[in-house]
Amino acid sequence: MKVVRYALAGLLALMLANCNGSPGATSNTAMPGITADASTTVAERDLHPCKALGNRRTTVEDCSLAEETDKSVASGVAAFNWPQQMRRGKPVLLRLAVGEAPPPPPPPPEPTDAAAVAPAPAGAASGDPAAAPPEGGPPPPPPPPPRASVEEAVEDMDGETVKYAPLIGRYMSARLSGDSFDVVSQGPEHQEVLRDSVTHWDWLVTPRAGGTHTLTITTQVEFKDSDGQYIPLRYAPETRKVEVEVPWWAFLMDLLLAMPAWGKALAGALGALTVVATAWWGLRRAVAGKSGKAGSGDPPDPKTPAALT
Repeated sequence: MKVVRYALAGLLALMLANCNGSPGATSNTAMPGITADASTTVAERDLHPCKALGNRRTTVEDCSLAEETDKSVASGVAAFNWPQQMRRGKPVLLRLAVGEAPPPPPPPPEPTDAAAVAPAPAGAASGDPAAAPPEGGPPPPPPPPPRASVEEAVEDMDGETVKYAPLIGRYMSARLSGDSFDVVSQGPEHQEVLRDSVTHWDWLVTPRAGGTHTLTITTQVEFKDSDGQYIPLRYAPETRKVEVEVPWWAFLMDLLLAMPAWGKALAGALGALTVVATAWWGLRRAVAGKSGKAGSGDPPDPKTPAALT
């Protein structure tokens, strides 16, 4: 009996040991150093500082594209209509046009030794039809269309056309700012600058005060990341002065509004007295005309008997 009991006890102990040891082999046990939110940890490891974006943390793919975009930034051409003189309260439409710089002209041909130059074929010099291209051959390619210029985009606008050379890239933004001006954008701020074309921005500008003021156009080359956000790379400001004139009636109104309270009251009293005096004088003349007698302040009528005596 004791042997049977020992055997049963050993078998039961073996079964318990197998049951207690199985959880240690499963993958449910948390590994040290890994938090419950594993997705956040992995996402943070995918981000790193990008030098092209000012050490902004981004993905490897976006950083590589940003570096390529930064290398492609070049000097372009821009033109805008600059209203040197404006009137307070009168809006003016200002346009900025941006495009690629035209290619440089080809260098002049280098002088060559006349003896080293091969003579032209006889048929070409004499106009031999055999030397000319066959009539059934492909026609020559048409000349390229005229390239759009930034000057043409602003030549019909009010003001003087001003050109300068900002930095341009595939994606750009432009802003107009100035003291004592109300600026309302007439289109999107961020745009894609296409090759062989002109991209423009429009603003409606209204001066609020007279005198000499400044307006600043700021263009910015940007990088568009995989989330569709625009990240600045380079920027170039351009500032001009504007003379704002004020009409005489608006200037007089400004003086009246700038007067202190007692001055405004005095001006109101004088205006009321002027109205009363004008009405009294008109009534006096009307009464004198109805009675046929001249007033004491009027010269006598030469046709009346009083005037003849």
